[in-house]
Amino acid sequence: MARKYGLYINGQYVHTRSWRPVPKSTAPTELLGEIALYDSQQDDPEILDAALEGLSQTFEQIRSGDFFPLPERLAFLARLRQRLEDQKENLAQLMMHEVAKPIALCRAEIERARETLHWTIKDAETTLAPRKLLLEGRAGWNEWQGHAVREPRGPLLALSPFNFPVNLVMHKIAPAIASGCPVLLKPSSKAALTALCLVDFCHAEGLPPGMLNLFSCVDRDVATLVTDARLRHISFTGSSNVGWNLRKLTSKPFTLELGGAAPSYVGPGTNLEFAAQVLAQSAVAYAGQSCISAQSIHIETSLYKKFVEHFEKCWAEIEWGSPANDKTLCGPVIDTAARERLDALKERLRTSGACVVETPRAPLNAESPSEHLVRPAFIVDLDAADAFWGEECFGPLVALRPVTSLSEFVSLANALPQRLQASIWGSPSDAALAKASRELDFGGVVINHAPSSRFDGMPYGGRGEAGTGREGPRYALEEFTDWKSVLSKS
Repeated sequence: MARKYGLYINGQYVHTRSWRPVPKSTAPTELLGEIALYDSQQDDPEILDAALEGLSQTFEQIRSGDFFPLPERLAFLARLRQRLEDQKENLAQLMMHEVAKPIALCRAEIERARETLHWTIKDAETTLAPRKLLLEGRAGWNEWQGHAVREPRGPLLALSPFNFPVNLVMHKIAPAIASGCPVLLKPSSKAALTALCLVDFCHAEGLPPGMLNLFSCVDRDVATLVTDARLRHISFTGSSNVGWNLRKLTSKPFTLELGGAAPSYVGPGTNLEFAAQVLAQSAVAYAGQSCISAQSIHIETSLYKKFVEHFEKCWAEIEWGSPANDKTLCGPVIDTAARERLDALKERLRTSGACVVETPRAPLNAESPSEHLVRPAFIVDLDAADAFWGEECFGPLVALRPVTSLSEFVSLANALPQRLQASIWGSPSDAALAKASRELDFGGVVINHAPSSRFDGMPYGGRGEAGTGREGPRYALEEFTDWKSVLSKS
């Protein structure tokens, strides 16, 4: 019988009437367990009330200045960072089995999460430090003293996705805890067990009850969480449609990390063989299920034929198949609906006249293939007006086309509704790349590497329909706190 895992509320595990089975990605007939699922139509409303009141009461204690001060919060995060190191393999295996992420990528993600904790600890001391105000310029102010402090905004709702179930959770809860904002974590239902494991780590490392509650619920109850007055800030990472619809429900501060089509440009001076390899890997890593996976590559006309030759060779060498294989880069997509959507997309592209080139390589562990595998494919001869260029694919597909110049690429890219990250390739000494990095109206620009490159200490977020606000520890610390000015007259 599968083990049942409750919600985590105020330091205790709480069962509900509804349960969601968690199948094992490498053996779908087996269960990893069952996760409690709150449903307001079936469960006692006191469960939700206890979760929110616990956060509110903890926040009031923190605001008094005597409970869980900043040094203790940072010491806790340091212990959590060490626990991630100690439990890395166990956590990686759980993640792989729950969300079908290739095991090598799971291990890499945990290392990134440790870096996220490192930068949170490092940046919190300076970002949250009081600042003395210089009171000069008006007569009489020499008798005054002033300083500005950052104060925690209040309890935070963190809505996290399935595709980075450790690092993106850490990008939300670590800065929130450092800031003094208690967190209600609502993970994706497809990654709830991994999130609960992280909460277990927090519990074991002495996080006070009411500082982090895990609350899995049915979709219709998310709106109740978003609009509850006890939650002062919403941090959401996920699809654009869901994010913007939630944003309409409230006027409270919102951090939205949404999708993008991640365009790339390849121009003169590029190492074509290296660029082809890096962009092919970016397009298919974790089956392309990242908002900054390379989705479209725009190649200067004179380089197009040669680049495609290199790219096709790299495509034929892609390691794809079982997520349990250490060599796998491209594993299954998350579920049947995702596979069917991508299969239908490939068929539509073929019907439209595009050439869809699938990797000829057999999947790893082909003797027991996953029902959610999608054969990676790159697309050429796609009509310039096709919706694929501007809509997030979220799968192991990438389109290639020639462009006349870097300027043409910049114009095409800036016309996209979702502008999260882009990449541009050329000679490192080419001043045109620096100029284009300024002209691209994107949240981030990567020069001479894949658009999926992300340093976890940097500001991260999009423009246009790709979101609002910024993640990255220092910038999340700023998002989750408010300035207060204090003046005193001697």
